Amino acid sequence: MLLANGFLYVVNGGKSTSNILCYAPSGNLYQYTYNSVFTPSLTAVSHPFDCTFQSVNAPVEQLWYVPNQDSNVVTVLTSSSPYSSSQPSNTSAYLTALLTALQNANSSLADAGFLDATFVPTAIVGAEIPAQTPVDPLWGGLTPDFSSADDATKKQKQKVQNSVRGVVCYNSVLYVADEGGSAVRMFDPGTGVPLGFTTVDKAPVHLIVRNGVLYVTSGNTVLYGNCVSAPATLPPLPTPNQFAGVPPPPYPAPPSGYTNSVTLKLTDLGLNLPSGFGPSGVTFDSSGNLYVAGRLSQQIYGYSPTGKTPPFVPFSNNPIFPSLPDQPEFLLWIADQ
Repeated sequence: MLLANGFLYVVNGGKSTSNILCYAPSGNLYQYTYNSVFTPSLTAVSHPFDCTFQSVNAPVEQLWYVPNQDSNVVTVLTSSSPYSSSQPSNTSAYLTALLTALQNANSSLADAGFLDATFVPTAIVGAEIPAQTPVDPLWGGLTPDFSSADDATKKQKQKVQNSVRGVVCYNSVLYVADEGGSAVRMFDPGTGVPLGFTTVDKAPVHLIVRNGVLYVTSGNTVLYGNCVSAPATLPPLPTPNQFAGVPPPPYPAPPSGYTNSVTLKLTDLGLNLPSGFGPSGVTFDSSGNLYVAGRLSQQIYGYSPTGKTPPFVPFSNNPIFPSLPDQPEFLLWIADQ
């Protein structure tokens, strides 16, 4: 969920639908009514998880980034005022140059090409993930995990189990939660060129930025760290002859800038969440209080800022929502109106 442009945007992903819905204020306190379907119909937009955007040629145009669990790519969309709908944008400049280099090297990986409007690619194709050009993680690809293979007794098909999750764009850097790869990856939001990544012990899921600090839910913890600054000089795009004489697969070692142009340091926020909590969505209120949703425990905990170490202490009445009827995935704070 995202509040922006006077609308509430709600990611709507499931077995029979894959889109983002746009809601407008109804005039009643905290209530919104359906306005439109925000996303276009695209193969790549499959079971979306999150969304974020940055303004370009402000205030005329916005670029929206949508991670999709069943295609395992981040798509890029263009939206113009009043921002109630969007259109596919071009595949990123980075991937366009990479595909040209693969084609020039006669690599078999180039045969499928990238799905329309792909901004961040998948590293592996299989199960629900449709045919497309895979990209090595060191070159910016996202790593999915799959469930066990077909079981003749249970008649179960292999499925994507862990794939791309949260995204957030801040200070000219796009952060992407690569759940299957246990990493937070960073990209230039203009060209799509990879800038580096930080590995974490447990699969990262949700990302949120507040006051220049990135918060990441991972395993049974919440991690945090200062957001990085975009590099003064971006790594170069792949050249047409990048793979001359040595066509992938496998991909060779990438230019160093693709893995170390920026360095993100994440540490445990020290919330000491109860075992089996399963943190998912996080949000802040206008006073700086932190709220964490427990997807597994179906609870919500609150924490007050201390201004020192540890940075937060739990509310005395936790859990503030002790028994929700379903598993909370996202949290969104709406200021008093």
